[in-house]
Amino acid sequence: EAGAQDAKRQLGKIPTLKHNRIELVDVADVVYVRSDGHYTHVQTVGGVHFCNLSISDLEQRLDAQAFVR
Repeated sequence: EAGAQDAKRQLGKIPTLKHNRIELVDVADVVYVRSDGHYTHVQTVGGVHFCNLSISDLEQRLDAQAFVR
């Protein structure tokens, strides 16, 4: 059952903010994630996206096989 809970929590898209709107960034498009205090910047080939989740929150919800802190 713990595996099922982890699968539910895992993100396929990262919620980011752009012009006061939520924009979902596909995890497959992420090059890297950079911490900036409590917030993070999600880098894609298309640019940088601001995320109001901490890097620790993202670390717990991203696939550990694809992302390394």
